[in-house]
Amino acid sequence: MKWLLPILIFALAQSLHAQVAVEASVDSIPVHIGDAFDLKLSWSYDVEAKATAPIIDSLKAIPDLKILSESKWEAKKFQGTISNVKLIKCIYYNTGVLRIPAFSSAYQYFDTTGIAKSKILEFKISPLAKEGDEIVPIKPIIKEPRDFSDFLIWIYGGLAAVLLSYLIIKRLKKHRLKKSIASLPLDQQAEQQIRKLAETLPWSIEQTTAKYVDLTFWLRQFLTARFEIPAQVETLRQMKKSLSKIKPVPRSLDSILLCMQASDLVKFAKIIPSDEQNSLAINQVLEFIVQNKVIPTAEAKEVKS
Repeated sequence: MKWLLPILIFALAQSLHAQVAVEASVDSIPVHIGDAFDLKLSWSYDVEAKATAPIIDSLKAIPDLKILSESKWEAKKFQGTISNVKLIKCIYYNTGVLRIPAFSSAYQYFDTTGIAKSKILEFKISPLAKEGDEIVPIKPIIKEPRDFSDFLIWIYGGLAAVLLSYLIIKRLKKHRLKKSIASLPLDQQAEQQIRKLAETLPWSIEQTTAKYVDLTFWLRQFLTARFEIPAQVETLRQMKKSLSKIKPVPRSLDSILLCMQASDLVKFAKIIPSDEQNSLAINQVLEFIVQNKVIPTAEAKEVKS
């Protein structure tokens, strides 16, 4: 009968560990690049247990992953168990396999202490383009070696976030000032600004990211004014769905969506295109605007005559 004692101790330890559980799951798979997805974090424990809530610091440290929103813990009590649920809306600006580390909760249940962990999540991030679509190849930047410490990752990530925030805030302030004195409709302003952007070609490597921020900003302004959709706040996938509902469907829609996908790779995935690809992107945007803009009445009469 002595051999029963270790079995009983092991069973007791497992039952105590089962009083605290952490689970993580994703709402929909597959996920495409630039798509927002919900990460559901569940955490439950016995009312007699003391447990710490899982933290998401490891999620924030994932390169190219941005957290859009994070809900508060929603708690429910049922038959002596407290269940908590948190939803974290994320967006990933890269392709390949996304690996989400395990979330953990330290607990004490009577005289027993331990750590409950969720499983590691791994799923594939797919490109937006379908089979048969022609995508202009983009020259990748040589990546820096990744054998640096987590401390340096936080520094580089923080500097990149500060730089991106500075560029966005600077651009928004500039456009706010222009809006107060602008006399042209918004769609015509967008066309005018993009033509001015074309005059600055070619761009240096240091200028490329800022120029693509300008390009996509004014393109989204044109889409908002011309088709009355919330293009400035929609993801690429949501914007494609909104534009597809318009009758007739805007001309050259597929080419402009591919152009915006390439622009996201430049801004967020540390990719740099060649001078020819920059010129092609500008020309595609201008061609789309010319084909879909509303011609003013006086100009329309001149065209007919």
